[in-house]
Amino acid sequence: MSTKIDNEMKHEILHLLREYQQFNSARVRNQLVKLNIGLVRKEAHYWLNQCHESYEDLLQVGCLGLIRAIEKFEISKGHAFSSFAIPYIRGEIQHYLRDKGVTVRIPRRWLALQQQSIGVSRSLREKYNRSPTDSELAAALLISTKEWQEIRLAWVNRSPLSLDVPVDGEEGSASLGELVPDHSYRSFQLV
Repeated sequence: MSTKIDNEMKHEILHLLREYQQFNSARVRNQLVKLNIGLVRKEAHYWLNQCHESYEDLLQVGCLGLIRAIEKFEISKGHAFSSFAIPYIRGEIQHYLRDKGVTVRIPRRWLALQQQSIGVSRSLREKYNRSPTDSELAAALLISTKEWQEIRLAWVNRSPLSLDVPVDGEEGSASLGELVPDHSYRSFQLV
């Protein structure tokens, strides 16, 4: 019974793909998306467990990959459409996640040490009734103080900052870009 339905569905998809190649109709393309949305759902569910994005966002991005696959599919090559479409769907989701992800990649070991430091810091705080120093944390984590400071600095600076962010200073409010010195800048008045 299910084999008969699968064959009918494959036949319908093939018929719609032929029609889309001939007439390039948005209506036909939308029908193809509706018929193949299961491929997108499967990929979105897979990536949902790998990232912090919502299912709806992943589904939407995957549909863009499905549309691209519909536009590029060639019936004459004899490939199954689903086998052709999945890499497009997966690729679109991966590009989205890569572009939306953190800019600075922190080594996994450092991420693990950063997570471990939370518990270690809590226990040292209870033991000494104060915040632990960098050297105490480094010793508890069995690493050098210099490495711990690099890990902490990488964690703090893992996301880029806009140069337009307002920074309150002693002389009032300015943007971060105004505070960063540019040694190659020459004023026209000095020239």
